[in-house]
Amino acid sequence: FADEVTFETAYRTDHYDTSGTVSASKFGLSWVINDDIRFRGVVSESVRAPSIDDLFTIKQEYWYINLGQIINKGIEVAAKTRVFDFFDVSANYTYLDSRWGEDSLRQNDPIYEGFYNKGVQRTDVPSQTGNVSISFNIPGTKYTSKKGGSLSFDLSYIGKRKGRDWLLYYDGLYNPDIQPFTYYSSEILMDYDSYYNARFRLNYWLTKEVSTYFDIRNLNNHTDI
Repeated sequence: FADEVTFETAYRTDHYDTSGTVSASKFGLSWVINDDIRFRGVVSESVRAPSIDDLFTIKQEYWYINLGQIINKGIEVAAKTRVFDFFDVSANYTYLDSRWGEDSLRQNDPIYEGFYNKGVQRTDVPSQTGNVSISFNIPGTKYTSKKGGSLSFDLSYIGKRKGRDWLLYYDGLYNPDIQPFTYYSSEILMDYDSYYNARFRLNYWLTKEVSTYFDIRNLNNHTDI
């Protein structure tokens, strides 16, 4: 049931004078059924060293500060096949658990109110994502380029995620009758529901040098607020 099965693993350790020693590991499995279908899963961790700006720029509440570890654990599966020589069907699915790791600066600073504490789930990172794409190959004609083109329909799934309630946050800033909250307050965090997003694309070569492209996104008119 497999033409090829490959297992991969990696381990990395780094030492930084400013943030100490960090390590990351990776485990992956690739299962090739045939030339058209491949399944691949990866479980990995990743870390990033602080930049000069991270370490020495004066903090302001609305500046973005990216410092410390981010621990990502998950799995990704993808498959692609061709049907009747003119339909391409592809699909992928990702499960991701993304949390803050060690952060000696922000975890000891009360201004962040525990927002970056180790093990806390990162905001605006969906736990699951997926996509199914169906593409129809349009052949060229003697009146146009032989390159032809493609007609594609994509359906994406974005899973539940934790994020800020921006209406509540900005109401507190500008409406004196509503209690204000800081940018890092847990009181303005909310759970966003999962949703689907549809997309339509058309690409066609009119001549050897000229092509046209048509793209409609968010066909189902999804809004978070």
